[in-house]
Amino acid sequence: GVLFESPALQIGIKSEYRQNLGRIGVFFGNKSSGPLQNFVSTVHCPGELATQLVVQTKPTASTVDIGAQVQQLVNAECAQNFTEPPLLDIRYTANGVQEQLTLLLPVHITRFFESTQMSSSDFFTRWKALSNP
Repeated sequence: GVLFESPALQIGIKSEYRQNLGRIGVFFGNKSSGPLQNFVSTVHCPGELATQLVVQTKPTASTVDIGAQVQQLVNAECAQNFTEPPLLDIRYTANGVQEQLTLLLPVHITRFFESTQMSSSDFFTRWKALSNP
């Protein structure tokens, strides 16, 4: 889906998760009348998040041509529970004007959850155990 849109730039996200691993494709589309130059996109995990969520990114092209779209792959590994999402920092020059923005990358702990199969009796046994410490 679309994460951000301005007159010059559209940012979209596509992701998939398995167990403690996630792969996020971040798409940058140039909507301006000129190329996006000096384009840099980085993902960082501030504070404790750096040890809770391990993120690796592949660099993007430094120029995004008119009407073009580039993709940045982000690999995320959930090492511990976390509450805050990583930050996506973007810098570029469009039509001679330097732009900078910071967005929350939609990576949340619930993305790493997996369903489990169990009988109704096992479920209710576990459910009742939650209320009896």
